[in-house]
Amino acid sequence: MKLHTAKLLFLSFFAAYLQASVFAAQMDNPTSSNYPSISYGVPWTPSISAPPSNGNGDKVYQVTGQTNWRSAAWTPNVLGTFEFIVGQLAEPGHEGNIPSGPIGGSPMQINYDTTYTVTVQPAPMVNPTSSNYYNVTKDVPWSPSISAPSSNGSGAKMFKVLNQTNWQSHSWTPSAA
Repeated sequence: MKLHTAKLLFLSFFAAYLQASVFAAQMDNPTSSNYPSISYGVPWTPSISAPPSNGNGDKVYQVTGQTNWRSAAWTPNVLGTFEFIVGQLAEPGHEGNIPSGPIGGSPMQINYDTTYTVTVQPAPMVNPTSSNYYNVTKDVPWSPSISAPSSNGSGAKMFKVLNQTNWQSHSWTPSAA
């Protein structure tokens, strides 16, 4: 009976020793870079780096005034320059600077020391196209059928008949055959 009690005491002491010796690894700040030009309406995600000692937790970012914390792409719907900060979710055995973070209360490391910028520019336009028209009728209003990709936006499609009109979006009535 005494031998049994000794084993229990040893196991109890060993478990307490292990419990006191396990510490979470403190995470370092993840980093990114500035993005001087991204396109309006085109999905974008910043490149985020973190040291291997941080583990493999998801790398996340937040564009101030535009997004919540996310790892998925942001599709900008406004032009301008915006600040963003980056972070990394803690995985088991790691400890971030935010014990109960903004993503489901999960601990994370947020880099408050460095703010990055991203500038959203208008998307480059693709030249519109039209068919060649060989027959137009005198005194009958005419306008070409102009097509352009939706990425060009919803602005008016304009045309110009050389030596006859200025740029316009409505029809033209030829006065000479």
